[in-house]
Amino acid sequence: MKKEYLGKRKKAGLLLASMTLLVLTFTGCQAEEAEELPITGNAVVVTQEGKLISYLVDSFDKDYYDAQELAAMAMTEAEKFSEEMNFSTEPELVISGAEVWPDSKQVALIMEFANAKSYAAYYNVDAFYGTVAEAMGAGWALSGRLTDTKKEVVLSDEKLMDYGEKMIFICSHEVDIRVPGKILAEGEYTGLKYIMMK
Repeated sequence: MKKEYLGKRKKAGLLLASMTLLVLTFTGCQAEEAEELPITGNAVVVTQEGKLISYLVDSFDKDYYDAQELAAMAMTEAEKFSEEMNFSTEPELVISGAEVWPDSKQVALIMEFANAKSYAAYYNVDAFYGTVAEAMGAGWALSGRLTDTKKEVVLSDEKLMDYGEKMIFICSHEVDIRVPGKILAEGEYTGLKYIMMK
């Protein structure tokens, strides 16, 4: 096997450990927009149920690179991660596969995390998904950190209480973020991104 391919295998393992190869600026997108704006780089898609689907993208410009082998190695890492974390009886991380994008000569490793907790543990970042009330109860500071996307006003503590049952995603990961539903308010503060949605 060629040395370059062996190097690629080693690189694939490093990709699973961090998201440092392609750091993208933060953007929040509604679920409807996700279909219109294709994912072209590192991204996380939040589902209504709270699962997080991570897209880890890297170059894939050699004919002898093997997407199936990359996915197989990732599956082994995923099984080990789920066993080590032992958050629940369900797998914390499932590898959905590796998609090759011929036009851009890239490959996307697609990983499905059971929840924000497992996503945060895997990438060593801060992440939360739940209601605004749950976030505040868990100690997340929200006052003055979200701006109403329609009225363009910063939400006060009093106003946040009115949105207690709305869902919110908080994350420190520098990736393209896609969320379900219409975005009501969003903001960024000290490296954390906040997105409130219907």
